[in-house]
Order: sequence, then C-alpha cells, then structure tokens
Amino acid sequence: MSKKQISVFVSYAHRNKKLAVEFLDLLEELLLPSRHYQFDLWFDNYIDVGEKWREQILDSLEKADIGLLLVSPAFLASPFISESELPAFIGENAKPMLPVMLSKIDFEKHDLKGLGEYQLYRYEDKKLSAPRAYSELKKKRREQFAWEVFQLIHKKLD
Repeated sequence: MSKKQISVFVSYAHRNKKLAVEFLDLLEELLLPSRHYQFDLWFDNYIDVGEKWREQILDSLEKADIGLLLVSPAFLASPFISESELPAFIGENAKPMLPVMLSKIDFEKHDLKGLGEYQLYRYEDKKLSAPRAYSELKKKRREQFAWEVFQLIHKKLD
C-alpha cells in the first residue's frame, strides 16, 4: 500500500528558530514512520544561500496540503507572516492548519492576526495550573507536546 504524500508548510518566526527546530526534530521523528502518510515538512531552513527566499516560501506555501503554525509573540509581530503566510490559512479558500503555541501569548493583549477564532494547541496536564506553550515545558513534557501534535496532524488528515 502506497502512502499518501502530505506537504506540511511550517510557519514560524526567525527569532524562535532554535526552539522551532528543536520542536520540529521531535515531531519529524514521529512523522517519518507514519503508516499512512509520507510527510514532507518544509520550512525556510531548506532555502539555500543565493536562492530567492520569498519565491521559495510562496511556492512551498502554494504546494502545501496543511500548515503547521508555530505561534509566538514574534510570530504575531512578523509582517511577512501576517501578510504573506497567514492569508493561506485564514478566511476563504483556507488550507487546513494546525496552530500550536510555541511560546506563551496573551489572548487578551496580543493582536492574534485572525487566529483568535481558531483553537490553538497548548499542552494540558492535570498537574499544571493552566495550559502551556512548548517553551514553558521541560524535556518529558516537550516530547509529549510533540506526540500530541503528531496525533492532531493525523486526526486532521484522516
């Protein structure tokens, strides 16, 4: 049985690159052995020096089957994300997306750029007083965060 190809466009703020790559490494380890899907995670780390970065991003965005939005204050503050990436996932003809909270945001005080209508994934545990962003977690819970995002991606596609 052949696996269905799924192109995942990862949107994140450059300021969060180290944290984003750490999370994506955990997630990709879970996605690679998927029984039903062949995942291709794309983010701007794959743009070679000398290539036209805007063209590459917009081309990958157009080809994407689903978006993985790594939301943080820096993500919300990025004009490029707001103007060029988010419109593909919000509003008419929106592609499926999974917004996850990479670092803590304030739902009341931050401009959510249209994401306020959507449920953002945050890690929840009875032992914690409130849901947490990835950056607020220690190693074991970060692994669990990635596991739950893996499950949510499959649920979105099935």
